[in-house]
Amino acid sequence: MDAQTVATYPTLTSGSTSGLDNFYTGVICQSLSQQDCTTNENNLNTAQFGNFNLAANPIGKNALGIATVTQSTGYSQKVAFLTYALAANTGWSLDNNAVTPLLTAAYASALQNRDSSNPLYQQVVSADTYLFTPAISITLASLQKVSVVTRKNSDVAYAYFIQHNAAGPYKEILVNNNNFLVAGGLAVDYFSMGATSGASPVDHSTELPFMSVLILNEFNTAP
Repeated sequence: MDAQTVATYPTLTSGSTSGLDNFYTGVICQSLSQQDCTTNENNLNTAQFGNFNLAANPIGKNALGIATVTQSTGYSQKVAFLTYALAANTGWSLDNNAVTPLLTAAYASALQNRDSSNPLYQQVVSADTYLFTPAISITLASLQKVSVVTRKNSDVAYAYFIQHNAAGPYKEILVNNNNFLVAGGLAVDYFSMGATSGASPVDHSTELPFMSVLILNEFNTAP
């Protein structure tokens, strides 16, 4: 790859050069009060999240000794634009992302009655990813409540795994949305919790900076 197309980011902040350690703290505390920022930091520093103690700088002073991380310039934008372009080819748009066009009366009836002669229903059944049993350690992680992708996906998959191989080892981890907060307007506010004014519990997509730490800990501690 052409070196000019690659950006290098230090993990440790040094002098005037900001590292990924500062960047991460900025992400999880963006536009929050100090109280709410501290809530996020404290809830990361728990056993479930590998005692990710930001005061000890686990990013800048990571155990693997990684000093820099590289990424192709404009990677995030390219992924976003490509995703948008592919979605648009299916008829999706910013103001029309419903599956309603697929739910004709005939298909709705076939879906409800599990009509195996219906071609579209056949395709749905053939794409069913629940019907497998992993032969390795698996952790299914989700928020307790998600407004976009329901945790029911994890519940059903976990129940199927346990039913067919009780020894696993499998885990389903459900994280309380109230444990992590983001600026109001970036998430939902259907919880009653102790956040200060202008903050909301995490929801779909805003949970990523926090849940990624949990998944990292699962990788690090997997048998």
